[in-house]
Amino acid sequence: MTEIFRAGIQSISHGQREAAESIGMTRWQFRRRIILPQAVGVIIPDIGNQFSAMQKDSAQVSAMGIWEMTYRANRFARQDSKFLEMFIAAALFYWILTIVSSWWRAFLNDAWHMLMNDHEIIHVENLHKWFGLLHVLKGISFSVAAREVLVLIGRSVSGKSTLLSCLNFLEMPSAGTVTIAGQSVTTGPGLRLDTQKMISMRLSTGMVFQEFNLFPHMTALENIIEGLLTVKKWPKDKAIPIGMKYLEKVGLQDKRDVHPIRLSGGQKQRVAIARALAMETKVMLFDEPTSALDPELIGEVLDVMKQLALEGTTMIVVTHEMGFACDVADRIIYIDRGKIVEEDSPEQIFNHPKDERPRAFLEPIRKIQQM
Repeated sequence: MTEIFRAGIQSISHGQREAAESIGMTRWQFRRRIILPQAVGVIIPDIGNQFSAMQKDSAQVSAMGIWEMTYRANRFARQDSKFLEMFIAAALFYWILTIVSSWWRAFLNDAWHMLMNDHEIIHVENLHKWFGLLHVLKGISFSVAAREVLVLIGRSVSGKSTLLSCLNFLEMPSAGTVTIAGQSVTTGPGLRLDTQKMISMRLSTGMVFQEFNLFPHMTALENIIEGLLTVKKWPKDKAIPIGMKYLEKVGLQDKRDVHPIRLSGGQKQRVAIARALAMETKVMLFDEPTSALDPELIGEVLDVMKQLALEGTTMIVVTHEMGFACDVADRIIYIDRGKIVEEDSPEQIFNHPKDERPRAFLEPIRKIQQM
């Protein structure tokens, strides 16, 4: 058992200690914040395996060991002359015990990884969307891990924006399964939609639109806290500090009482980002957030998004800003005519695409970079 703990601790690379020391962590802080969370994830499966081995072979778990159970069954059988019944009961008891311990071990392992944010936030499986006879999304499947930035690229009218709308059910998928933060909704012909679950899942995603979609009769602050007041039923004195916090995050704390009509396009989009963030969602969805902006205003929105990526915000971004995609994305998906054509790292997609379609799409960009 001690070897298991030692192996878990030694699995942490020496470089992490150096990184912790470089930002001023003490030894205790390093052990508590860096070593312990990672080591526990390594240790739990091995402890489960060790317990199972003890359960099978060792008298250390005397009431549960296989030898002890067969001994007791044999002893009772000799007294009652019911050998078959006693051995069947012992086998059933051992089988149930093994199943329960296996389930418990798997639960602990999954719970720990979920706690550490190493799990999938979004999983999409075989997603289809029809508009009448037009088949827009054709069997889309992908996953997004916590803290990952996924960028969707492709030609116009390829289904990217429709995909985002289906993820938070602004558009109802025609078929397929969407899982967000552990909750799933499956749609398809003849399947009844669980409306409450859909609403709950929608609250797990924050959406930023091309056209901002701010409420024009409300100030910047009122736009941000409206969801907290109306949907989450927070009192106003609790919601306002949260609204100001996110206004400050996007650099617009001085615009709290300004209506959208008096804001520039870049400022409107930053307020829209703050509004989505204020709901404290699991994932942020950006639908071409700079497409409606003048060129000189694009940078201020991209800077906010880059900062969110650095802070570990899980993001799915539809964009034509290839420089941003190359700098910020952990993974890029190229979509064409409602299908995923290629999925890889930014370096691979931009420099060595395997399919001809992303190669042709990105060729003008490469030519500009070479000039």
